[in-house]
Amino acid sequence: MTFANEFVSEDDITKYGLDELLSEFNSFGWKHGRPAGFRHTWTVDRSRNALLVHVKQQQVVGPSGRNEPGAEHIFAFVVDGVRWLIRVDKTGTSSSIRENPFFVRYKLLEISGADGAADGRPTVLSMLKEALTTYGFWSAWKQVENTIVEFSSWEIPGSGSLPV
Repeated sequence: MTFANEFVSEDDITKYGLDELLSEFNSFGWKHGRPAGFRHTWTVDRSRNALLVHVKQQQVVGPSGRNEPGAEHIFAFVVDGVRWLIRVDKTGTSSSIRENPFFVRYKLLEISGADGAADGRPTVLSMLKEALTTYGFWSAWKQVENTIVEFSSWEIPGSGSLPV
């Protein structure tokens, strides 16, 4: 089986603790639980027990002085029960969904995993590339025809930690 973009069932939301996961990264918006009308999505490969969940888009101060969505995104990537935190830059993406082909470029900025999980990093990076290629523009929410996904990474020494 390969990765697929899906809306997550209530059973899987509970099983994988997805409400708690998003609350961890979005404490203000989730302080009273799951926001009304919110639907979880993920990019999942059940045969390899791997799932990718977008947990946060970093905010930047825009020209108006207000917070605006930035190019940095944080994902939780769970492989065989080990949670990796992934921070990527999504700059270089096509500026209009009408572009053909449409480009999505992910540049790995940081990866951190459970203590002792560094040995699995090459496998995780390979699977992450597959997952982000399937995730494409915006997982189950929005895909654009004729999309080309590029992923660049490099070996990051040490396990490090991911600031949020």
